[in-house]
Amino acid sequence: MAKNQHYVPRFYLRHFLNDKEKLWAFQKDSKKIFLTNEFSIANENFFYDLPEFDAVLEMAQPV
Repeated sequence: MAKNQHYVPRFYLRHFLNDKEKLWAFQKDSKKIFLTNEFSIANENFFYDLPEFDAVLEMAQPV
């Protein structure tokens, strides 16, 4: 399982990079605009992990 999972794919974010490989981002709650890289934006830890399904899948795998 990957810990850091992007909900906007990095290959999509790369199209917005400037010549220093940074992109502009806007944080809605604080209304801040900042430069960041494709690895640090649009991701969350374990975003696509579903523990309920992981338990079922582990039980279903052959020994």
